Amino acid sequence: MAVTVTIEGMDELKKKFAQLSDKQQRGVLRTAIRAGANLVVREARKLAPEQSGALRKGIKAKVSVKQGGATVAKIGWDNKIAPHGHLVEMGHVMVVGKRGGKQRTVGHVPAHPFLRPALLDHQQEIVDIVGKNFKKHIDKVAAGNAAAAVEVAEAA
Repeated sequence: MAVTVTIEGMDELKKKFAQLSDKQQRGVLRTAIRAGANLVVREARKLAPEQSGALRKGIKAKVSVKQGGATVAKIGWDNKIAPHGHLVEMGHVMVVGKRGGKQRTVGHVPAHPFLRPALLDHQQEIVDIVGKNFKKHIDKVAAGNAAAAVEVAEAA
């Protein structure tokens, strides 16, 4: 599946981004990436089968900045809330017998993917949301910087 990214005014956006401090740049990136990750979380919760509600409740996103500056979002389930998430997403065999002893397969539980489709079926929408939030937050932070510069100039 191809994803197309078109950002109008990219040169101006790059200039504004470059004028931000490192901390402000990280904040803009984290906010934009979180917006895209939140879409995946919402869609995954819709797709996850609901029996006890633990799996839907356990789907979460964590945004972090890696060494080297890459901002990434990890989307998955909290193993403390939903330790069975991988079994639902991927399916599994049913086995009877003691561990380490004689076991036999008695059936198979089919996969009910919820996380992969939430990501793959919404790729373009995710990119659009990240792009819009990136631009919105650069403009917001840049406007705040300009206002602060005016206040400093007036005080002097």
